[in-house]
Amino acid sequence: MDSYRQVSPFDEGTHFDYVVEGSRGGIVRRGEKLGPEAMREIACRGIDFTGIVEPPCDSPRFVPEKFPLQGFSSAEVHPPPYYAITGVLARGMVAAGLTSDLFTAARLVGILWLGLGLLVMWYAGRELGISAAPLAAVVAAIAGTPTLLHASATVTNDTTGLVTGGLLVWITLRWERGASPLWLLGLASFLAVAFKTTNILGVGVCAVYLLLRSRRSEGPANRAGKRSGITMLTGAAMLSAAAWFVIHAILATPVVVPIPGAAGELRLLDVVENLTTLITPVSYGLPTDALGTPPYWALGGILGVLVLGATVYPVLRGTFSERWERLAGSAGLTMLLGGGLFAVGSYFLYGNVTVSARYGLSLIPVLGVALAAAIRWRPALWGLWVFAVGQLALVLSALVSA
Repeated sequence: MDSYRQVSPFDEGTHFDYVVEGSRGGIVRRGEKLGPEAMREIACRGIDFTGIVEPPCDSPRFVPEKFPLQGFSSAEVHPPPYYAITGVLARGMVAAGLTSDLFTAARLVGILWLGLGLLVMWYAGRELGISAAPLAAVVAAIAGTPTLLHASATVTNDTTGLVTGGLLVWITLRWERGASPLWLLGLASFLAVAFKTTNILGVGVCAVYLLLRSRRSEGPANRAGKRSGITMLTGAAMLSAAAWFVIHAILATPVVVPIPGAAGELRLLDVVENLTTLITPVSYGLPTDALGTPPYWALGGILGVLVLGATVYPVLRGTFSERWERLAGSAGLTMLLGGGLFAVGSYFLYGNVTVSARYGLSLIPVLGVALAAAIRWRPALWGLWVFAVGQLALVLSALVSA
């Protein structure tokens, strides 16, 4: 974090502005502009994107119109839970003397989100019956992925994807064997979307998984049970999204806000072009920080190929007899359809068709669990461990020397 002082171009400045507001119990409304804390951080750190000119850091007063999007917040479309939790924890770190900088403290909270996400992913894998050795290797590999580290080391609600995606899979598997109540499944789905609406992809994977399981269940009672889980997952997610859209519309101020990447009309080509956007979320591009160089893009690309292979393998094998194979198939289907569906939804809700692979971070726990389950050959396990340890060493070396 110290080595990457610039503000991430993935809207980190506006996310931090929302964290400041959330730490005070507030919500950023549509039409509101950046506060003084966020403007100072953006001006003094600079945005990691070529062509953006920020006001001088020593300006006595900052004018929102001098910032991108005329100073309007682009984070106002997001629900407040992530920002409230991160803001309170960040202020607690400042009060405890861990740092004197609220921006740095908010970034430090990302480590907690990452650790929690890896933990629930571990429990999801163990619930599926995966051995500790391959699961640990996959968790280590994912923990060192440059793209995930960037999301966790900057201020963004993208980092909730790993937590909510892992929690959804874990609770779904526990509910399936009768170890968790149905209402807990609904609560996990509701909270996933409440942290970030794009986390609905994690809900979709679990719903598709239960649908595939219901087709193989013995007896109408078992099939009806699986359908009740699907209804709870999708119903809770839709309720969460609808509740936020209504609140967001009620709180919006009546001003014209510039729309990044505004699209005049929705074209079939826009939908088709986004079909591959979410394949795979572990290997999307980074800005020009210590990890945003070709060697580290390659690391994410290798892991992306591995997890993609784990989702394709059951299809090529022609069987979905095991639970992990159905999970993998569900993830593959969601990755393929999710980008196009997001493009359509984004156009009608926000007026653009911009879809980023970052929106698929809630899929990573399922992809990781599938990869761990697919490793049956000991040399493959050793190879994955070599990759995971080597990747962590290279990434840490890059961060230390930056």
